[in-house]
Amino acid sequence: MLIRHKERKFGRGCVEGWTTHRRYLCARFADLLKPIDNMLAASPFLLTDRPLFVDYNLYGVLGN
Repeated sequence: MLIRHKERKFGRGCVEGWTTHRRYLCARFADLLKPIDNMLAASPFLLTDRPLFVDYNLYGVLGN
């Protein structure tokens, strides 16, 4: 059911493609997270000195 659901949303063969290109996709994801890492190096929160919705949202996205 998972493969059927994913292929209906992202196209036929997507799960196989993700598996085949796992190393590249993980490396690309790490590259895309670098700006956020840089922001969090200076402060524990993204925009202010207290948590905002964007902080909880980022936590949820990365948790999933």
